Amino acid sequence: MENKGEFSHDLKSESCPTIRGKTMITKLLDIIQRVLYSVIGLLVLLMTVANVLQVFYRYGLHAALRWPEEVSIFSMMWVTMLGGAVLSRRGAHITMDFIMARLSEKSKRTLLGIIFALCLVFYVPMVYYGYKFSALTWGYVSPSTKLSMGMLYSAIPVGFFLMIIFTLEAASVDLKRK
Repeated sequence: MENKGEFSHDLKSESCPTIRGKTMITKLLDIIQRVLYSVIGLLVLLMTVANVLQVFYRYGLHAALRWPEEVSIFSMMWVTMLGGAVLSRRGAHITMDFIMARLSEKSKRTLLGIIFALCLVFYVPMVYYGYKFSALTWGYVSPSTKLSMGMLYSAIPVGFFLMIIFTLEAASVDLKRK
């Protein structure tokens, strides 16, 4: 469901001030978003191919492969975290528009400020502890693919760091509107 509220920071919207007068930061974030779309698409493709191969080998050749499950887990973790960041930028996370519609402009701005602050209060520790956890597990490898488990868990700080950047962008756009 597309958020069409006055305070939406959906970057597809023609009325969004960041589309009309793009700053260097907005242009950079647009590039990052396009790269994220490509990475997410490739990871979904990789996950699909791995799962199809696993099913074919298991049921067609009666010989299970060991690596597709791990590849799917790694891919899903990264898709989830990167996708969450993209959703943060597009303002597409779950919202309760019916509440915002009943508020005055001042109350909407206040509530948005509180929401952005609460998001950041959650995201910052996730970056910190996600980094600590991924660093702690970097020396461990997965059994089949021999990939570092830290690589799997590094999706957490990377995804939440991107969410911080995109939330700050959304806050700067939404809270400046008159």
